[in-house]
Amino acid sequence: MTKKSISELYSEFLENGGTSKKKNIILIDGLNLFIRNYETNPRIDNNGNLIGGVYGFYNSMKAIIKRYTPDELVVVFDGKGGSLRRKKLLKDYKPYRMPSFKYNRFEDTKGRIDEGSERNNQIYELFESLTYLPIHVIAIDYIEADDCISYICNNVYGSEDYLKIIVSSDKDFLHLIKEDVFVYSHTKKDLVDEKKMFEEYGYLPLNYLTLRCFTGDRSDNIKGIKYVGETGLKKHFNLDSKDTHISVEDIIKKSEEFLREGKKDKIFDNILGNRLNIDRNYNLMQLIDPPISYINKSLISDILEKPVNKFDYVSFLNKLIDYGYYVDNIEKEFWLRAFKK
Repeated sequence: MTKKSISELYSEFLENGGTSKKKNIILIDGLNLFIRNYETNPRIDNNGNLIGGVYGFYNSMKAIIKRYTPDELVVVFDGKGGSLRRKKLLKDYKPYRMPSFKYNRFEDTKGRIDEGSERNNQIYELFESLTYLPIHVIAIDYIEADDCISYICNNVYGSEDYLKIIVSSDKDFLHLIKEDVFVYSHTKKDLVDEKKMFEEYGYLPLNYLTLRCFTGDRSDNIKGIKYVGETGLKKHFNLDSKDTHISVEDIIKKSEEFLREGKKDKIFDNILGNRLNIDRNYNLMQLIDPPISYINKSLISDILEKPVNKFDYVSFLNKLIDYGYYVDNIEKEFWLRAFKK
């Protein structure tokens, strides 16, 4: 009997009217979802303040709730100093970048609005509005959101009783995909499970992590290994295998074997000559076993075990109006139904 994909399991879940022995958990990478909307949505309020980030955040959240009817929804943000651990490994990791003016800003706001200040104001507004909802919101000092989400996914909700959707456009999450975990990219409006991972990216989830240890991640300023490219990794190490996990250690051992056999391809020397950088890249990108202290693991678990806030329906709808929503009866009914559990 063919094992069902997670997409098929979700289809059955929805066809059964949202009833299943499994609980579906939505884990939102909060800052990632906000920034993607902030940078692309030019919306301003009547006072000339930018509101597109929060407006788009709730539009995205609404679409996700409609599509997957979650039993629990968790929004996770980077904690203060969350990048410090990785910056110790790589000084220029995730350099601070201001949003570019190439996005869809109105012409009369260019150069007049302080983008950094406006962005921070919207983030504070978002934090406040999320407290009105019966959901879990997590931001723990010195922990990045992706480490926190990975821990929650594999440990707090690690049993087979849960199906987990990670909502983020961050490609680091793709190597966490397995039969009970998948990633929803709000930019592509695309749900990626194991099958689609191979169809779209050409790799098994863990092999994709291996690839990135050699090719790097430009968005986080992680440099790849010179003269070690995707083509060579496929050719010599079968990295695009459909059924076998190829680890970083496998590639290093195979390179040593090839050199002993007298093969002269430069790629093998470059791999063995850059062991430290390859290990560094792995430690920067891997989310399989995030280095979170026992105290913070307990804190994460405690937060998720506590009851969520009571739904402050009136305050939340008033905030939506502030953000430019037209809150009619249909909109009211949606949010009431979404959070009535």
